[in-house]
Amino acid sequence: MLPLSRAPLLLRISWAPCITTIRGRKSRFDLPAKSKAARIKYPPMVCIEELLNVRNRYQEYRTILGAMRYTYCKLFYL
Repeated sequence: MLPLSRAPLLLRISWAPCITTIRGRKSRFDLPAKSKAARIKYPPMVCIEELLNVRNRYQEYRTILGAMRYTYCKLFYL
């Protein structure tokens, strides 16, 4: 086999692993773009009545689901 220094250029290039460059997302440490640097982020407006309604319904859902899990475990595992 030919030593690397005397091998043709094409042969030397073909021995190198094929690595393709990938364009990824910006990391969290990269600065924002110039067009977005002055943008002030405000949290969205939330209707208090709707928030309380959803919170109460979710609490009822979790209570019912917990009771069903307890009953299931009590029936089949004890």
